[in-house]
Amino acid sequence: MRDLALDQLRSGKSLTGEGGVFAPIIKEFLESDLSAEMEDHLSEEERFFSNKRNGKGSKNLKTSSGTISIETPQNRHSSF
Repeated sequence: MRDLALDQLRSGKSLTGEGGVFAPIIKEFLESDLSAEMEDHLSEEERFFSNKRNGKGSKNLKTSSGTISIETPQNRHSSF
């Protein structure tokens, strides 16, 4: 990852945005954060309702690094 970032800097390419070396890292971070939030959400709701995971959706986020497509967790009650 470090070598790729240095190569992109030397060649004048952006580290962020589409094709940037940091775009996959940002995507992975956001998806893992949403997954952890879903776990917390479901653990609280399971006390009162029978709510479980129900696949994933997709969202396009416009960031300062460009547009990032992420997968978002969904639940049966659509409460997340």
